[in-house]
Amino acid sequence: GPLIVDVGAGVGRLALPLAKYAKNVIALDSNDKLKDYYKTIKCLKLKFICDKAEKYLKGRQFDIFIFAWLPLDKKLVKVIKKSMHEKSQLIIFIPNNNSDYESIVEKLGAVTKIESMKYNQNKQQFLAFLEKEFKVIKKKLLKTKYVYQNESVALGKVKENIEFWYNTKLTTEQLNKLKIIINPLNKI
Repeated sequence: GPLIVDVGAGVGRLALPLAKYAKNVIALDSNDKLKDYYKTIKCLKLKFICDKAEKYLKGRQFDIFIFAWLPLDKKLVKVIKKSMHEKSQLIIFIPNNNSDYESIVEKLGAVTKIESMKYNQNKQQFLAFLEKEFKVIKKKLLKTKYVYQNESVALGKVKENIEFWYNTKLTTEQLNKLKIIINPLNKI
């Protein structure tokens, strides 16, 4: 079976379900806070690697690369490209401007309309860059549903992602709102 690497795997929203079907999945993330979390997961086909993608991927090749909610980082994309062989595939998930994730940001009032527009403009430029770098086999609009192990993991991950992607710090009021928004999210 193919060797899959989930670049920037976080809490494994993609790596965990993929491990049910793939021969081997590597959840690659540089956040060392995830080490203890991954030790609790009992799945022989899933291996967590705590390292920077630029360092870990160098000199290695993989069959399938999963890159979800990617940073708009052209250098990282070029590192991934060097780790690809002629039959490798890169699967990229980028939320559209109306995704449920981005609607959370709007509900919280975490970013201004101008910041949101700038982010979306940068995203479009990055998509154009990807189409120049790779042969696009298929584009598909998917309706996603976020699944986390529990509310605590969901709250922490959503908070972390909002603060990272929008370069902002959530206020106590916004965190309380976030708890209410996340409460109905599905669990594994």
